[in-house]
Amino acid sequence: PNLFLGRNIEKRSGAQLRAKEKVTTHFGAATLEHAFFENLNGRILARYGIRLYNPNFSQRDTHFWTIGPHLKWNITPSLEWFLGYHFERGLAKGRNSETLKDDVSYVNHYMSSELEWRPGLATSIGLAFHYERNLFT
Repeated sequence: PNLFLGRNIEKRSGAQLRAKEKVTTHFGAATLEHAFFENLNGRILARYGIRLYNPNFSQRDTHFWTIGPHLKWNITPSLEWFLGYHFERGLAKGRNSETLKDDVSYVNHYMSSELEWRPGLATSIGLAFHYERNLFT
């Protein structure tokens, strides 16, 4: 809550002064899981939320939603592979403002793949690849 993002130029007052930019995010999530086989599980994640900025930047208040599938494959008892993808869409309150021109609406693509090996009860070794792309609209 109230995460400090840094000093930024505020546009609401028209003075174009540098001000502290802060944001608080609230969201809810739901998952639906299914075992396709004994060693293959799937999950769908859905989220909906809002990011609320401090008053100087309230045109950036953003409603967002996320959806994405995840797979977990137990290749052997000691080797697992995870694969996941998220699509997220965020729409800012001030996206249609002609005077502020401060649209932070976005589309986000996030993909991850992880391989985890457990050679012993208290040891695991993982190799992961994460890719994220933000497209501001």
